[in-house]
Amino acid sequence: MGYLREISSDKDTHFTTAISGTNGQEQENITRLTSNNITLKGVAIHTDQKLAWDVLFYKTDAFGATDQDADTLCGYVKFANTVYYANPASKTQFVSYSTVDIPYIDGDATNELHVALVNRSSTIKTATAGGEVRVKCYYQDNSAY
Repeated sequence: MGYLREISSDKDTHFTTAISGTNGQEQENITRLTSNNITLKGVAIHTDQKLAWDVLFYKTDAFGATDQDADTLCGYVKFANTVYYANPASKTQFVSYSTVDIPYIDGDATNELHVALVNRSSTIKTATAGGEVRVKCYYQDNSAY
């Protein structure tokens, strides 16, 4: 199979608003996928706040739907607020999972990763520089297979 590629949100343009605690979420479309047919192999979060997160992956930018037949959720990763590594140099928090295997087909063919960041903590994610979050994904391009 192919080698791993990386796609990442930008801390200055993605997930920049306040996200309310206990199930508040923000949705982003992260561009630059090399294909509309990939397999996610790893997900990491680099954040200023040590919060519990779910990272949800949707097939289109319509994101979730109340009708299960129309819902485009294709996978998610949970990050508990107890598993972070505190980076002493940057004073930020980092956590990584490298064992995911989520098939992902971009349903609207835009070469975007449609991501929702869900705050599972009771604490609000701040909208200021103190609440920066970056989601990094490692993936395999399946377009040649």
